[in-house]
Amino acid sequence: MRKVPPSVTLREQINQTLFSEGLNSAQQETDLLSTLARLGLSYLLQQALEQEQEDFLGRGHYERRKTEGQELSAATATATRMPASKPPRARSAYVFRR
Repeated sequence: MRKVPPSVTLREQINQTLFSEGLNSAQQETDLLSTLARLGLSYLLQQALEQEQEDFLGRGHYERRKTEGQELSAATATATRMPASKPPRARSAYVFRR
């Protein structure tokens, strides 16, 4: 499965519809126009949703956000966790006696 935004998929469908050959009748031309109008509106709405998501999350599609305690590795462009201090030792509720 490709990791592309849905708007790219819609754009590919629009291009495929535009550049398909073989319009034979007026009915096919009307169908083409309504299909292009539907796909165009879907594309505009998807673009708006993706932009709103990017603004809200502060990152792009399939991008990791840099958070506190993490740094981005230049070599792999992935987030790596910085080592934290030792976790506290768990204390047992039971006292063992000999």
